[in-house]
Amino acid sequence: MHAKYAISIAVLLLFFAFHPPFINAAREIRTHTIPIHEAQEFLGDPHLNKVYFYTSAVFVHKSGKVFLSSTPDGTGPINFSHAIRIEGSYPSSGSFQYVPACGQHEIPPIEITQFISKAHFSDQIRLNIRYSREWCNLTRIENGKTVSYANVGPLYLVYFEDIYDAPDPFLRLPWDYEKYGLDALEAMMNINSYFDHEYPLLSVGWQIPEPHEVNDSLVNYKSNN
Repeated sequence: MHAKYAISIAVLLLFFAFHPPFINAAREIRTHTIPIHEAQEFLGDPHLNKVYFYTSAVFVHKSGKVFLSSTPDGTGPINFSHAIRIEGSYPSSGSFQYVPACGQHEIPPIEITQFISKAHFSDQIRLNIRYSREWCNLTRIENGKTVSYANVGPLYLVYFEDIYDAPDPFLRLPWDYEKYGLDALEAMMNINSYFDHEYPLLSVGWQIPEPHEVNDSLVNYKSNN
């Protein structure tokens, strides 16, 4: 058998071993909820700062849509005075500012998935939330003095992660491809132009290097060195 046909057959066999036909992975949507802050009121003396409240949250995001909501299920409207600004810090760089007008506002839950991007070396994302008044003021009398005030409702970060419960493969590769950040299919589909039957998943040399003690030998499809 010619070497190129042996390669094709081997790849197909490995593919179906790890992805058996007619077996579908079960899909589950898992809800994660992170409290960001409780309902609060802020009083000026007599005026509030332009940014009257600032907070942040760090969370792990791997997949799925992300929302800001006043309830843990992601469906509650958001309440705040004047303006809200949302920023995704490194590696995310998106930002969103909602400045409808001066006063108290209630808006639907905000989807912020577009502000989120995965880090190269970590799944952790930092999100910054700023509430500001710009040039706006809500005022009332406190102890005989006119003061500025602002209110924010409770806020939760809610994301819906897609979980796929894939069936266990009936064959497992003996090579430590996960050490190099690859899954089984990625390792299988990156075979070099030559095919070593002792270590057939060399891929590109820097991805899954061959053990040093055997890197001067090549076992072909006839089992000859």
